[in-house]
Amino acid sequence: MSTLARRLETGANVAIIAVSVLLAAVLLQRQFFAGRSGTDVAPPLQPLQVSSLDMDWKASRLTMLVVVREGCHFCTESAPFYRRLSAETRNTRVRVVFLLQPQETQDTKYLDTLVAPTVERQHADFGRMNIRGTPTLILVDQKGAVVRAWEGKLTASEEKEVLTLIG
Repeated sequence: MSTLARRLETGANVAIIAVSVLLAAVLLQRQFFAGRSGTDVAPPLQPLQVSSLDMDWKASRLTMLVVVREGCHFCTESAPFYRRLSAETRNTRVRVVFLLQPQETQDTKYLDTLVAPTVERQHADFGRMNIRGTPTLILVDQKGAVVRAWEGKLTASEEKEVLTLIG
């Protein structure tokens, strides 16, 4: 091979390696360092709607809606906090309800493993509620008004904020 051909081949090999490293970096960043959203969809542009749920908001001082879905790794990573939330609200006037999509019947088993078989659950149309990603926590008052909402995996300070607000 001529010197020019060897140099071109070496240059092409270096370019292929550089593109491969760049692609690997982008994929790793998306997998492990994704933004705060639990899914790859944009945050809601519309206010969250809870009026479509069949709930008696007056039955509790506050209601915490926890929106999860099977396959959401942020939901799975948040399981210890959900267990703590469920335990700390037991025997209080704060109701915790886990929301699942109607078409995902396997989510019931997932929720049993994620938190506990005894947690309250309800199926909901996430699109109708303007929920764009999981996990999402929605704090609702006795009038059915959204007090506060959190999207994505909570930080330690956000977990503390949730527990303080419902305390």
